[in-house]
Amino acid sequence: MARTYSNDFFDSVIDCYHCYTDGNRADVMFPDTDAKVYGMNVIPALVRKAGTVVLAFVLMDNHVHFCLNGHEDNCRRFMKLYVFAVANYLTKRFGQEYRGRGFKFSALAITTKGQLMKTIAYIFRNPLAAGFDRMPSEYRGPTHRIVLQEVAQFQVGI
Repeated sequence: MARTYSNDFFDSVIDCYHCYTDGNRADVMFPDTDAKVYGMNVIPALVRKAGTVVLAFVLMDNHVHFCLNGHEDNCRRFMKLYVFAVANYLTKRFGQEYRGRGFKFSALAITTKGQLMKTIAYIFRNPLAAGFDRMPSEYRGPTHRIVLQEVAQFQVGI
């Protein structure tokens, strides 16, 4: 049976990006809970500084995913600031010279509401795909139910 989509599934959106680091090429970004807490706590300040909005995110041990709303330059700026902040934290805390080594990032444009919803679902499923044994609804971090409800009403660029 063919899958059917609502008409707005293909509505366009602008200024949305899936930004992520490559977990296959990176040092461990978050070696322990304290590092991961730092990684979460630094997000609001960097979002304000870069002029973006976080729609969804997940921090894995060796990489991150963000779904960002903002001009492409601002989203890239957020990722540069984030990678630098985490590398600087690790260098200070562990005495190792990280300098963002291996924390290269990509920013992929999201062009439709359907693609936006799929990207957010992908981000929230990432821990399950990596073998974690909890559902996204059990995370202490991102509030996926609220985010997905908000995306259903998302009107950016229409």
